[in-house]
Amino acid sequence: MVEMLMSTYQVEAWTPLESHFSTEIGKIPIGSLIAFDYRPYRLTEVRDRAFDLWPAEIQAEYAQMGGTDPDTWWARVQTIRLQPDGRHEAKGLHRLVRAHYRLHVLPEHYAVCHRCGDLPPCREAVVDRQVAEATKVMDQAMALRPGDCHACGEPVTGRHKAISFPGPNLIRPDLPNGTVVFHGRHGECGNSAYRYDERWAAAEPGRARPTSALPVRWPSDSARGQHHRLHRR
Repeated sequence: MVEMLMSTYQVEAWTPLESHFSTEIGKIPIGSLIAFDYRPYRLTEVRDRAFDLWPAEIQAEYAQMGGTDPDTWWARVQTIRLQPDGRHEAKGLHRLVRAHYRLHVLPEHYAVCHRCGDLPPCREAVVDRQVAEATKVMDQAMALRPGDCHACGEPVTGRHKAISFPGPNLIRPDLPNGTVVFHGRHGECGNSAYRYDERWAAAEPGRARPTSALPVRWPSDSARGQHHRLHRR
């Protein structure tokens, strides 16, 4: 029997329509219906796993934290068994989990997609949504012009604080170097600048960058201006 470590308890960006909140494994009664990988399952067993059978990386994590009793550690390794709901003859799933993991509990009466049998929103609906979101992001990126904020798409003028980045444009590689700029205000523009800062630093190993601040400038229409600093919070 192969037991796989569940690194996540739900499909990324997916929450079952009929279970908006997740529950810690230790608080879920045996026999409850849970959602896993778009399908309904019965939780039929939860048991602690012997320390010497824990994955090596979790043993190392436990040791690093100075643990003294693995049997009561809040993040100890457990084994759960999931049985496909209504299919007693089907092979159950065995998964290694950690005691603090959370699962989505379903009501006894739940809906499924009539086309594929998935719990809603089904895989197809999720993919459609992801494609629509990716298309929207691509359309917004393709509409950018030099001098536009790379978060909101509005022009950055001499009246605005701005955060700019030298080098190739990682959002629109077809635009000239040094064209990445964000409004320096709080909110999504500033948040996008910080996310881009991480991406910008990772794009070139050893790239020199401030460790506690980002360069901020009030650009003129000729892309020249006085430099200031925006401190991280």
